[in-house]
Amino acid sequence: AEMCGERAQVRHLAEMTTITMKEWERHLNMDISAEIGRFRSLCQNIAAPLYRAKHYDLAIPLLQKAIDYHTNPYYAYLWLAGAFWQTTHQREKVFPLLQQAAARYDGEGKPWESFRMIPEFADVPYDSEFLAVTDIKEEVCSGGICL
Repeated sequence: AEMCGERAQVRHLAEMTTITMKEWERHLNMDISAEIGRFRSLCQNIAAPLYRAKHYDLAIPLLQKAIDYHTNPYYAYLWLAGAFWQTTHQREKVFPLLQQAAARYDGEGKPWESFRMIPEFADVPYDSEFLAVTDIKEEVCSGGICL
């Protein structure tokens, strides 16, 4: 089946952009934190619309790069988990990412209440294992000791 013209064009542009990002990474100056930050942000910003357009195969490596370069927003981990869930259905790949997303979650309510609303998890909204891995207990820390 041939992709419609606009979708194929978006995919082609994304593939070319991914090649450019790989080339940039090869020459990335690891001593300049601002450059690393720009690279990390750009990876995430390029991945976001690809993820939303369900071009998971193109979004996954970019989201992974953003995470490899220490992105902090929970949604990068959530989107990578969702993309992996849609492409592999491998809980062992998805659960660690969901745990990271939950640990970074800054929204209202429990993380899974929000996470289960994304389309990628439509088949598991009430799955007890997904709920359990995102049920992060808040640590109480005092003097560098966390309980």
